[in-house]
Amino acid sequence: MIQLLKYIMGLVKSRFAGQIMTYTLFSALQKSIPFLLLPIWTRIFTQAEMGDYIIFQSINVIVFPIVSMSMDSSLIINYFRIKKILFSYYLTNVVCLALFSSVCYVLLLLLLTLFFTEISSIPLIWIVFSICMVVPQFIYLVRLNLYRNQNQPVKYGVYALMNTFLTSLFGALFVFLGGMTWEGLILGNFIGTLFVAIGGGYSMLLEHYFKWRKCWVCIHDALKIGIPISIQAIGTWFISSIDKIILGTFIGSTAAGIYGIGGTFATIAAFLPESLYTAFIPFMFEKLRKNRKEDKEKIVIASYCLYGCIIFFIIILLFVGYYGVTFIYGEKYTTSKPLILPLVIAAAFAGFSKIHNGYLVFFKKTQYLALISICGGIFNLCLLMLFIYWGGIEGVAYATLVTQLLIYIVVLIVANKVFPMPWKFFIERLIKN
Repeated sequence: MIQLLKYIMGLVKSRFAGQIMTYTLFSALQKSIPFLLLPIWTRIFTQAEMGDYIIFQSINVIVFPIVSMSMDSSLIINYFRIKKILFSYYLTNVVCLALFSSVCYVLLLLLLTLFFTEISSIPLIWIVFSICMVVPQFIYLVRLNLYRNQNQPVKYGVYALMNTFLTSLFGALFVFLGGMTWEGLILGNFIGTLFVAIGGGYSMLLEHYFKWRKCWVCIHDALKIGIPISIQAIGTWFISSIDKIILGTFIGSTAAGIYGIGGTFATIAAFLPESLYTAFIPFMFEKLRKNRKEDKEKIVIASYCLYGCIIFFIIILLFVGYYGVTFIYGEKYTTSKPLILPLVIAAAFAGFSKIHNGYLVFFKKTQYLALISICGGIFNLCLLMLFIYWGGIEGVAYATLVTQLLIYIVVLIVANKVFPMPWKFFIERLIKN
């Protein structure tokens, strides 16, 4: 017991803990900006307009992995596997392929606008605009992940915070000075990300990360890693985002707006697991590469500590959300209160899953993630269609909770099959002592 406590205290005092605190601080600052602005939007926009904005965001979530084919994930993995000069060729080929893919999808969707006018209540031309956002967002994520892989949490945090600040600033300008509604927020997001992407691209150029040489092996490897993750993202989208579209389609934009406000607390719930995961991945990958017993035990102890942090945070958030939703967003969103419990807990299980996703990513077993997500997405869609008639908006929330719980259990089992870890040793050591 004393030995375990000594190690945990050592972990707390380590660089890993410092990085976690840095990532968490910047993530909190980053999330606080849109969170503080949202009560303003809920009072300016109607519930239907908020619903349209939330529906667009839900659609936008799936556009990026489809168009980019999640090739940014291949860069995270190969940064630790290949030399910098080869990585530069790899990165350049991947960025060029993402650009080519975006152009193809824009042309395809422009052709579709001749036959269709809207998706749900969203004009199709805005989906075209969403595709145009892919390349700037891709470059932004590449630059961000390079900072993370280089163990530069301060630069990572400042860069991410800059993106959030600029997108929010431009969005506010379009709303208050341009007289726009939710469309202004979308335009602001694009322009802000574009500025940040230009800055990030220029810094990567100075660091010699852009070197052109046609490399089909690089493209093949990027697609081999990225496409399964892209399929996983589609499945995840069916779990985390399609609920808003279904509500908007079958009940109306107002219902989607109410549900989306309840879901903001789930978004907040996700920020801590994301911050922890961001800091945990370099630590985890470094230990997995060594593949020693003591390193496995260190990963397990660190994982349990992350579990504890997430659970503590969720408990506090549930209390704040339940009693603060009316004060924060106004009386018209009081009906969002019953949605907070299932959606926040669902976000917690999604965070738990992330801890174990890392094993499948490191060992390039992303096809398992794809299969789990697609099956989970189909299951969630069926559950949503069933629960929406039984329980309305609340039924949709509980369908999401059940799905996330099931996915967590399956990911836990599969990850341990791919790479067994001594998960029992920590508990056994605690009981023994």
